[in-house]
Amino acid sequence: LIVIFSFCTVKCFAQKDDFSASQRGSHRLAEPIGLRNTSQEEIVDENQRKFLADFDEFVETLKKTHPALFEFTSKTTFENRAKKLRAEIGSETTKRQFIWKLSEVIALAQCGHTSLGFFNQQKSLLDASEHFPLLTQWINNRLYIVDPLTNKDRVKNGQRIVAINGKPVSFLMDDIFLHINSQANIESGRKEMFNGYSTSYLPYALGIPKSFEVKIAGVEQELK
Repeated sequence: LIVIFSFCTVKCFAQKDDFSASQRGSHRLAEPIGLRNTSQEEIVDENQRKFLADFDEFVETLKKTHPALFEFTSKTTFENRAKKLRAEIGSETTKRQFIWKLSEVIALAQCGHTSLGFFNQQKSLLDASEHFPLLTQWINNRLYIVDPLTNKDRVKNGQRIVAINGKPVSFLMDDIFLHINSQANIESGRKEMFNGYSTSYLPYALGIPKSFEVKIAGVEQELK
């Protein structure tokens, strides 16, 4: 796996996470670092070895080439977080999980010009049925439905989501923002990026589940 990133990423948030008619049919809610040498580790299989090698190269390239990697995040914080993420890579790690980890590493730079680019690569790795089935926007620290897609008979525009699969929206958004680059921790760019790819970011934050249970504010029963 080769991941290429740029220190001069020009962003345009005009592209939204919309779906074609054929895609929408499958989006309906279901009914009721201090890095170690890999040769000295216990490597379970070739998949793990390759991911670990790519992770090491990714981190080392950041450290060698970024002119201000530790301006907003201390070296200790960066290396400790990278070490923890690296330790989570195992024989069962998938390409999707691996790229999700890399996005958190590069976001630690808190640099508006340093990222994996738009979320297109991660989005392309999701099957149509794995996207979140409601189009949402993060507005004033709340998650609102702006298009029910194929669920117009079950939810309405403007309704607020408070939890998904038992996890509070605030928890999910905190995790998602850890994976989106931003200059000096300014949140406006992160919000725009999320709003452009909300149906893709939410599945990643939830571990790409097979189904979604959505809790709507003021509605007693969860939508499944």
